[in-house]
Amino acid sequence: MKIAVISPSAAHLQEIRSVLVSRSHLALLYEGGKSRMREVAEREQPDLMLVDGICCDTNELAYVEWVTSHFPAIGVVLLCSTHTPEFLLNSMRAGVREVLPS
Repeated sequence: MKIAVISPSAAHLQEIRSVLVSRSHLALLYEGGKSRMREVAEREQPDLMLVDGICCDTNELAYVEWVTSHFPAIGVVLLCSTHTPEFLLNSMRAGVREVLPS
């Protein structure tokens, strides 16, 4: 499975990479924030996109919504340290498949 990972943390990227590679997935790593989602979706068209760091601001979900509406085959999973019930609902409305603790 082709999995794109976007995170502002280089350490998180390497941790996630080691887990994915050990399970025979192709891991594409991108350091940065959620603003890279569109670029990665257009260039790589991965099966799954893991995005670390979208946790509080519902305005950031516009990036997710763009990807899920233009590339509905890409599954989007958010990795968050904390989130509210309202954020979870808005995430699902934007097309996120899962919100997991980072």
